[in-house]
Amino acid sequence: MIVAAAHHRRVAADAWQRLLGQEERSRVHAARLVEDLDRLGAPASLLAAARQVATDEARHVELCAGVVSALGHAAELPRVDAPVMPSEGEDLEQAVAELLVAGFAVAETMSVGGFVAVRREATEPLVHAALTQIAREEVRHGAFGEAASAWVLRGWTPARRRALWPACVAAMESVERRGGGTCDGHAPTVSELAALGAPSAGVGGAGLLRAISRWVLPRLARLGVLPEVEA
Repeated sequence: MIVAAAHHRRVAADAWQRLLGQEERSRVHAARLVEDLDRLGAPASLLAAARQVATDEARHVELCAGVVSALGHAAELPRVDAPVMPSEGEDLEQAVAELLVAGFAVAETMSVGGFVAVRREATEPLVHAALTQIAREEVRHGAFGEAASAWVLRGWTPARRRALWPACVAAMESVERRGGGTCDGHAPTVSELAALGAPSAGVGGAGLLRAISRWVLPRLARLGVLPEVEA
């Protein structure tokens, strides 16, 4: 078990439990995405990449559960229902495009910045290792999101692509809300919690915001999703 004060282990375990819930949601959505891409006739390479993402997300759930357990608490796997998607046709293509662009090209890409920022202050070996693996694989998920989005959007008009922008903004706002760390007014406590992967709110949030300009917006520019700038 990770050696730390009981209060710090409780706070950190809560933070990791919340992350576990987020990763379980990602796992369920990725598993459903494999089915939907197959229904759209995606090439075998994209289907294989989607299956790998689902496998990675399942591993992330296990990693988070392992950290919660090492902190001396029981991990709880939340129930997450698969998203309800249209059955076929253009509606299905639209729903898959929104999931890929907002959920992967944006949210997964943005999350890398948060994980890297939190990992920078995480000195507990098990925690640091878990954050390293999750961050590394989230990089791959963002790249998958761009590649898969490019395939789905390949016949879309510029105007239809730009119409995805509000969903992207909503995704960024959602990730930022979830990405705040713990809040505590005592600097020594903040430092000790950061070592366990539960830093003050500004640490992860700053990493997420940096990721928007460094990786998310360039990715959306390549996909043609950014709104036009008026002269």
